[in-house]
Amino acid sequence: MKNLVIKPFIDPELGQAAYLIISATTGLAAIIDPQRDVDRYLEAAQQLGASIVYALDTHLHADFVSGAREIADWAVGRGSLKTFRLGASAEAALAFDHWPLHDGDRLPFGDVTLRVMTTPGHTPEHISFSAAPIDMAVPEILFSGDALIPNGWPDVGTAEAVRNQLAHQLYQTWQAKLLTLLDEVEVYPAHGGPEWVTTIGQERRHNPLALATDEDEFVRLALTELPSRAAYYQRLRRVNQQGARVLGGLPELERLSPRQVRNMMNDGECVIDVRPPRDFAISHIAGAYSLPLTAALTKWLGRILPVDSSLILISDTLEQREHALRQLMRQGYDRVTGYLRGGLYAWAADGLPTAHAHFITPHGLVSWRQHGARPLVLDARAVPEPALDTLCVSLDQLVASERSRLPTDRPLVIGADTTDLASIGLSLLERRGYQDVRLLDFDS
Repeated sequence: MKNLVIKPFIDPELGQAAYLIISATTGLAAIIDPQRDVDRYLEAAQQLGASIVYALDTHLHADFVSGAREIADWAVGRGSLKTFRLGASAEAALAFDHWPLHDGDRLPFGDVTLRVMTTPGHTPEHISFSAAPIDMAVPEILFSGDALIPNGWPDVGTAEAVRNQLAHQLYQTWQAKLLTLLDEVEVYPAHGGPEWVTTIGQERRHNPLALATDEDEFVRLALTELPSRAAYYQRLRRVNQQGARVLGGLPELERLSPRQVRNMMNDGECVIDVRPPRDFAISHIAGAYSLPLTAALTKWLGRILPVDSSLILISDTLEQREHALRQLMRQGYDRVTGYLRGGLYAWAADGLPTAHAHFITPHGLVSWRQHGARPLVLDARAVPEPALDTLCVSLDQLVASERSRLPTDRPLVIGADTTDLASIGLSLLERRGYQDVRLLDFDS
């Protein structure tokens, strides 16, 4: 579509995409499914000479805080609120000022027409947005949100009790809406990877949901291999419905001295160390949570720490710190007090104690046992392989404090699918008083 510029913003940790779309002839812009750190979109729009007139959400997101209200606040600050509208499904029942959208609604967008399409199934209130030249009724582009995932299917339901019902709704969405579009329609989904852009024709030929022979097979597929849903998903849906606190940009963090951090930890504040696992193992503050800057931080933060926790960051670089701050904002963690000035070097230079752990290879573990050691190996992989003197314990169980009665008179060795996850497990065990814990890399 020649008169529409599409700039994706992909979050690799969440596997989520927001889209800045711009009318090439008028410079009007919309942002679809924005995350909370909106400076990226605003800077891109400014560089492209575009004026953002819409912030649009396809549904109540469960894995991140919407940035639509942040963009609305920016519009107020620019005095452009009269030309700006925040749009979301009428079925979302948002508790703040917005434009409730219904099936078939048209959003004026210069020489492009955006049209609302109700597409429930992933969630009850889900909508998608089609785009076409203003003089054409047939769409050329679809922003599908989570209604269509390239060569796969979305997670359905916000709770187990409604998943079957939503799977049937998703079937109706596909049959009555998505598969009635032309093969040439380009689809930009909210989740994807490795492929992000697809077409209706490609999905019609290859997507298992499109190839299902009837509704029963479709529903069976849609309910197959669904990921476990983190407890914080329901919280974020409620946050997005009620409206998260408007931050007005990336917060400036206080530079904290080692002594300040120590005193604040004694007062109950949480330290999260976002450095790579090997750096954490070499030296870290006892009692700190290891949450490396990968998908591990995104996935496990909400499982481990209450959203009202007061947090202190440990990082090596400004880039690490800003990356962590953005992820915290996206999940609704607003109480980030500051960061340790000078990092672990300053902590140690101030004479404060550090903890450390060792990595051990499977070969090293065998040799260690042959020399009389009796370590207990915790296999926290998604698909563990029970072996002699190996305890299969998931990271979820460690988070939930299950199996906490581990022997205290034996060394512990924890291995997981990645060293990031093993490092998280290490920090949880150390916080519970286990001193002799080592990290096992099953791939070594």
